[in-house]
Amino acid sequence: MQPITYDYIVGLIKTAADFLNGAFLYAMQFMRKSPFDSSTGVLDEAADAARAFALVLVTLLFMIDFFGKTINIEWIKWENVLMLFMKLIVAKTLIENAPYLMEVIFDGFNSLLNIYYDDSSMRFFPTGQAAVDVFISTSDQVSLATPNMWLDLRPFQTFMGIAPYIGILTVMAYFVQIIAVGRMFELLVYTIISPIPLACFASSATTDIGKSFLKNYVAVCLQAFIIVALFIAYPQVQSIVSSYFSSSMDKV
Repeated sequence: MQPITYDYIVGLIKTAADFLNGAFLYAMQFMRKSPFDSSTGVLDEAADAARAFALVLVTLLFMIDFFGKTINIEWIKWENVLMLFMKLIVAKTLIENAPYLMEVIFDGFNSLLNIYYDDSSMRFFPTGQAAVDVFISTSDQVSLATPNMWLDLRPFQTFMGIAPYIGILTVMAYFVQIIAVGRMFELLVYTIISPIPLACFASSATTDIGKSFLKNYVAVCLQAFIIVALFIAYPQVQSIVSSYFSSSMDKV
């Protein structure tokens, strides 16, 4: 069993910091990966089946709307006729170009994400000695590096103090990776079935379904932007909290 010494704790902190930065970097790169790339392209057969079903659905919705307005004698005004056929044309256009529409929305949010995120300079957690300074104050580092008793329990106490914090950050790293993978599955599913909810724009009675679908798709695209915002804010919050507690301890 590895003895718990100051050098062991320093090595553990540096290894954990490298792992956290690597895990979050991988998650961010995966989130920015487009589901429309050839390497992660949608299932063409499923997309074609969804498009065929959407065309049938838009025809049924058109017929229902047509007979409903006929029964209610709404064809007196030519505007109603024009509006009905305009809805049909718009819905069919959306169905035929659904993947391209989804790609435009995704690329729009992805370009916004690239403005605020840079792989070369972005770090979720400090590395090297800076990581050690986050967990152990400078005075404690000097004290732990020079043991002054035969049975020195201070390294063990320090290890027990930082171990839960490292464990929580490790769980967060895995959790973000799970979110990144789940988001990719969501984007793929939304892209495959997109012609079906977009067909609902053919009828005023089902337009809200299409609007809700677009809102949900935008929300999925925004997930990466929100996580990157947290990713950027965390080091700032961490430095503020660390400086506050350091100043408080100095006053004591």
